[in-house]
Amino acid sequence: MTSTGTTTAPAAMAAGDWLINLEPRPEAHLRLFCAHHAGGSAQYFDPWPAGLPAEFEVYGVNLPGRGLRRIEPLVRDLATIVTALADEMEQYLDRPYALFGDSIGALVSYEVIRELQRRGAPLPVRLFASGMVAPQIVWWDPDAPLHKTADAALFDGLVHDAGMLDAVSLANDELRQVMLPVLRADLEMAETYAHQPGPPLAVPITASRGDDDTLLTPEQLEGWSALTGAEFEHLTFPGAHFYSQQSQPEVLAMIADRLRSDLATRPVSVADGDAHPYPDQCLHEIFAEQAKKTPDATALVQHDKTYTYRQLDAETDALARWLVTRGVKPGDLVGILMERCPEHVVALIAINKAGGIFMPLEAAYPATTMETFIRTSEARLFLSKPALVDPMLDTLRGRCEWVTLGPGWQDELGLDDPGLADVALPIVAPDAVAFMSMSSGTSGAPKGICQSHRAAVNAYWHRYVYAPYGDDEHEACNVYFIWYVWLPLLQGAVAYIVPDDVIYDPALLVAYIEDHRITRSTISPSLLESVLRTPGLDLATAFASLRNVTIIGEVVPSTLATEFYAVAPHATLTQGYGCAETHDAASTPLAHTGASGARLPVASTGGPQMNQRMYVLDETGVPQARGVTGELYVGGPSIAEGYFRDETNTNLRFVPDPVRPEGGTMFKTGDRARMLPDGTIQVLGRIDSMVKLRGYSVMLGVVEGALLGHPAIARATVVPAIDDATGRPDHLVAYVVWSADTDAPPAWELWRFLGGQLPHYAMPAFVVPMAALPIDASSNSKLDRRSLPEPDPEYRLTSVAATVAPRHAIDEAIRAEWVVVLGVGDPDTVGIDDDFAALGGHSLLAAELCGRLNDVHAGALRVVEVFTHPTVRQLADLVSERGWRPEA
Repeated sequence: MTSTGTTTAPAAMAAGDWLINLEPRPEAHLRLFCAHHAGGSAQYFDPWPAGLPAEFEVYGVNLPGRGLRRIEPLVRDLATIVTALADEMEQYLDRPYALFGDSIGALVSYEVIRELQRRGAPLPVRLFASGMVAPQIVWWDPDAPLHKTADAALFDGLVHDAGMLDAVSLANDELRQVMLPVLRADLEMAETYAHQPGPPLAVPITASRGDDDTLLTPEQLEGWSALTGAEFEHLTFPGAHFYSQQSQPEVLAMIADRLRSDLATRPVSVADGDAHPYPDQCLHEIFAEQAKKTPDATALVQHDKTYTYRQLDAETDALARWLVTRGVKPGDLVGILMERCPEHVVALIAINKAGGIFMPLEAAYPATTMETFIRTSEARLFLSKPALVDPMLDTLRGRCEWVTLGPGWQDELGLDDPGLADVALPIVAPDAVAFMSMSSGTSGAPKGICQSHRAAVNAYWHRYVYAPYGDDEHEACNVYFIWYVWLPLLQGAVAYIVPDDVIYDPALLVAYIEDHRITRSTISPSLLESVLRTPGLDLATAFASLRNVTIIGEVVPSTLATEFYAVAPHATLTQGYGCAETHDAASTPLAHTGASGARLPVASTGGPQMNQRMYVLDETGVPQARGVTGELYVGGPSIAEGYFRDETNTNLRFVPDPVRPEGGTMFKTGDRARMLPDGTIQVLGRIDSMVKLRGYSVMLGVVEGALLGHPAIARATVVPAIDDATGRPDHLVAYVVWSADTDAPPAWELWRFLGGQLPHYAMPAFVVPMAALPIDASSNSKLDRRSLPEPDPEYRLTSVAATVAPRHAIDEAIRAEWVVVLGVGDPDTVGIDDDFAALGGHSLLAAELCGRLNDVHAGALRVVEVFTHPTVRQLADLVSERGWRPEA
């Protein structure tokens, strides 16, 4: 993504060819798409963001042949424009939106909504139809269409009378030459349009006009009322045809008022999963019942070690009774420190059968972390392996009793002692805690998360109901091991335990899947992505046996599903959402087009699983309107009991449910999310990922989401770079994985793309390409940010145009006038290759620029030349050829 100092970056659209984000507001609640009048451009709406509240983000419709797209051919066919705009807008319909159409722009907006309604896309909260005759009314003279009117008559009868230009501008021949082709094309588009009857819009319409508008009667405006089955209102403002400019403060106040009311009446972000029964039993009880149903079926496999259900049930019974003889009683914590292996499974089932709570620790934890977790948990006994216990520090071994399950461990413990058969196993209630997972937490302090049998059983039963197990199921188990190794064992399937040295080696893992005819697995998105990106693997052959793959634990880019289905089109890829405190909370099969809401950069996680409920709330605990970002909360039987011996944090995160009349408890996840119109959830990242950068608050998840919106980027993460001197974040560094079969974009293109979605202070300073993002073996294969490399200077994200200083006095003189005309505060921020329109320039400002340059420097620059030579460098070269010299 390097660039040279000699390349001129062509103008690129900030948010796609057909839309311009006039002021990026990533946290906005609603998007307002604005279509301009005939002969106009998106720049007509440049002042609007400043006049609207921060919860609204304004996009300008950007038609060819003008503004940033002036070198493209004009389009005279409304259907072409409507299709292109609808295609472009679909990726921005993940939150509430509205359309404002000014004059002919109202016609464009109306037909775009009709097209979206035909597609079944989410509809806007409102259409603002400004200064335009209702579409079903023929307003022009078919025998004398305006687009064929002579120049003088067109300017006198339409442009002058409508107030499109002031007297000075009307007298500018150059400006007239620039405007006329655009105006005629737009008029031809409108005059060749024929309204086709159809169902009314399911969208409220606010129609408005200026009280001195000579081009539109109140009766013609009232015709819009026949086009909606929802609310309609007819408003009048002071002014003529362009009253929206003349009475701009009043118009924007009206828009803000209507949109806030619309948001207040939208469905709120509250959703319930299907109500469905599930066993009122403990995990080990369901397993024992399954062992009786299929005693001779294979239960566990690793290497040459195999357990049948009968063997696994008998061995776990014996170890459970032995644990009881060692003093383990209901509610006691028993630790497990092992690699993924059959003994690990034996240990966790046996601990539950003994009434205990199993507490697994990752073998990959550093010794200091391990000691902290052991000290915090106060587990009385640990089951482990000799290879893991022997090297440990004496202080670590001495904190509790350690029992090693090495070769022949059954004989060492005397599990064949006939007397064990007389040891009674306790009866355990389904609401009792089954296991405690340890986490370092966001603060670094350890916390134990207590999950009940009921929570796990409810989560597993959702999978059994909605993705039922078939015959001859082979499930690969390693990632999130303690949660998901139970899944096959409660259904009579085979749990294939993937060795730890295999799971992180893509070539070995793919071979394992093929050799063992794996049909199911649950893994992290990062791990799946690393497998899909490894060259030289025959994934289509290896994945032939796969039926269901679930990815969980991280935000999922929509492109991941496309890559998976390219090699496994027969399988189902399901995205899940959950954490240790909620177990599985939501899930959805991802469609072959990429995801539910396939054009969204981040895939939807689906709706709540059965018996679960999910909310997106604001900072005061009130549900947000659907589509508005807030914090995600989860309630239902699968949430944890709380944090082990930590009442303070339990009360902070497990809070009373303010929404349900019957009350209950919900978990405050700390995740930023929005609920889409269909009730599914889009998780956007962590709320605590906010950093302060040069006084600005920046959400790293927002920056990551903007990166994922680029078609060339499949995975992305953003981290702050810390200044060694101050200890504060100095800039952002993005790490990306390019999409398969897609060329990496040049630096200037990515810079322009992100500039249309992010405020300047949130732009990454570097974008570092990587073959795959590193994964952390000690955190269930999530992203390992500590392993991200320092950025190389060649990956600095910059536009060439923003870095080239003036070459000589002519450059300096022209740039000085640009700064005045464009209202740029710091002249050093304007490079000689910056584009005039990209900086907000339009035809009126071009006329002003020519006037200033010609007056001050006695030149003969024409308005049209500002658009044919849109940079300081090009203008300077042009006037230099004419012998133009700046005056001292």
